[in-house]
Amino acid sequence: MNIDPAVALVLSPRDWAARLHRHAVDHGGVRVKARILRPEEATGGDFEVLVIDDTTSFLSQRLIDEIHGSGHKVLGVYDDEEFPEGCDRLQRMGVDAVIGAEATAEEFVHRIAEMRPGEVMGAARVLAQHAASGKVVVVGGPYGGTGSTEIAIGLAGRLQDGGSQTVLVDADDVAPSIAQRLGLPLVPNLRTLVEHSRHGEDIGSDVDDSAGFRVVCGIPNPRDWFELRPADVVVAVEDLAKTADCVIVDVSSGVERLPGDGRYRLSRRLIAMADVLIGVGVPTPLGVSRLLDWVAETKVLNEHIRLCLVINRTPKGAFLRSEVAREIERIFEPSVLRFLPTDRRVEQASWAGGLVRKGAFTRAVAALAADAPLVGSAP
Repeated sequence: MNIDPAVALVLSPRDWAARLHRHAVDHGGVRVKARILRPEEATGGDFEVLVIDDTTSFLSQRLIDEIHGSGHKVLGVYDDEEFPEGCDRLQRMGVDAVIGAEATAEEFVHRIAEMRPGEVMGAARVLAQHAASGKVVVVGGPYGGTGSTEIAIGLAGRLQDGGSQTVLVDADDVAPSIAQRLGLPLVPNLRTLVEHSRHGEDIGSDVDDSAGFRVVCGIPNPRDWFELRPADVVVAVEDLAKTADCVIVDVSSGVERLPGDGRYRLSRRLIAMADVLIGVGVPTPLGVSRLLDWVAETKVLNEHIRLCLVINRTPKGAFLRSEVAREIERIFEPSVLRFLPTDRRVEQASWAGGLVRKGAFTRAVAALAADAPLVGSAP
């Protein structure tokens, strides 16, 4: 097709609509056929794509269904700062694609062009395909060096050894460390994966398999965290899940919602889309308290997630374990609660830049993988 797509823009208080309209007038790329003020105007008209905010007052599942019934597609616009659950709301309603309100006019034009028949898979169809994809397992924990990254690495190795196609993704945008931990090159990485995923290109070159399982390394410089749009990372992880039995995602400790610059949005969005969440803490009063605070934050993001808790570096002895378990279960009952022992092989592997040798730690990780479970189609 060489005629610019025809679009209808629902009236928006955000500036994306004005920017897109000016771009259409000055540069083309899309043709603005209508400005929509009322729901009845959205279900008819001579346009191909309706662009609507996640906060539009008349947005509903019924409206989306009627628009689709009229042969039109829907591009949903969200703003993580204004409404953190907006993107998920749009996708649940079945919009064909989503885009952040901060995107440039050129990015809006590109996304709309992709929505033409036969171009790309819409967001609703991506979600439907994800239902038959491998599970997405997010591993994280509170501040304080709980060892969650080591457990993510151990799980990836265990699943791959068991015959499951596994991908480990370093999505820690505060202190990415998997490349250094396993002695892998910094490029390719999460940023290159996202770029290729956004443009529908092959993502196979963004995965390193020299560790014995597939790895997507983290961003080379955590100061560049703002260049990663959480929605784009989520789509890239979903793309990986179509090629694997399990995608294990290591995230930063920050999950709280902060005002202003949108810090920690990536961890929050990944937890919100995960099938399984593994939270890692340490067996001290402060460690348990921090873990429970972390659990409280994450449950708000994904109340139906299967949540497994791990107490790492636990000394021998039943008394300490029973005390920790009692304190956790007094406030929250996880799907799985596992204690992982202190094992000198973990530190040795870290110095060697390799996987942990067989021993107490690897046996405990294997038991955790069996308890969760971490493979099988996502629900």
